[in-house]
Amino acid sequence: MKKIIFVCIIAIIIIGCSSNGPTISSEDVYQGTDGLVVSFGKGNPPPEVFENSAFYVVLELANKGAYDIQDGVLDINYPNPSFIEAADVNTKSDNILPLDNSKFQFQLPGRSELNVAGGQDAIGIRMKTGAILATESQTATISVNACYHYQSRATPVICIDTDPLGIRQGKKACEVQDVADGNGQGAPVSVTNVEVKMIPSADANMVIPQFKITIQNVGGGIVFNPNHPLYPCNLEPLNQDEVDTLSDHVLVHAELSRGVQLDCDPTDDGKKDILLDMNQKDVYVICSYPEGIPVEKGAFMSPLNIALDYGYQTSLSFPITVKKISAS
Repeated sequence: MKKIIFVCIIAIIIIGCSSNGPTISSEDVYQGTDGLVVSFGKGNPPPEVFENSAFYVVLELANKGAYDIQDGVLDINYPNPSFIEAADVNTKSDNILPLDNSKFQFQLPGRSELNVAGGQDAIGIRMKTGAILATESQTATISVNACYHYQSRATPVICIDTDPLGIRQGKKACEVQDVADGNGQGAPVSVTNVEVKMIPSADANMVIPQFKITIQNVGGGIVFNPNHPLYPCNLEPLNQDEVDTLSDHVLVHAELSRGVQLDCDPTDDGKKDILLDMNQKDVYVICSYPEGIPVEKGAFMSPLNIALDYGYQTSLSFPITVKKISAS
């Protein structure tokens, strides 16, 4: 009977937050600073419970960014199992795979024109309390860490001017200027500004476009190396050298229209590995096209396609007071 009640509670929560079907929207899903948002269900868990009783913990997951999460890991740290332990787990769909009562794998689609709300799901856990040693009450904290790989995409339209000194006569199609974006790109790491410069080349017939791309961690979480399989939520301990090589890394890739790949780092794939911790206001990377653009092209507009790849960790916690049952 308890299991039936538990399933019904989870079903009511899920039905309340789901939509009737996909709705096409004109809203720009590539704005905002959220990625995965994890929250505790209203009233679950409660702030106070009694010893030797049961209660529920509901975790609601929502991908409020514009990139699909394919390989998320959610790790729950319970208090001392001698007086609080997880007894049963229930999930909404196949998007969440319980590995045990404390660790889950999940995937959630990002926001799109057909699904402007993004993917949503929930985890329900029935908890049991044991006897406590304190005379009146004992406080414990349930903490949650969620780790996932994500990507931010920015496509500012910039002006390429192969005559930066204005030697040629005639009106130009555009004027070189910096591009700022304070609205985010539907992700917790954002391109906030692009500074555009035209650099003279050793070849007088060519001009080298150069872009100073400013990046900021705007989501309030922790960035980690996207080449590692979700290490902040990994139970295996790491030494300090491993932590230093895995944390705070963002891979930057940029190209102009028609696949003109920019050089953001002297590597074969053109990607630049930069450090960006949660306390930094911003960092920047310089990307350029060293082959140059012929001066005969004049001035023209072009999209600058920027992709940021990174891992992201978000955390939350909830304190619970376990009260002693007074003797009759």
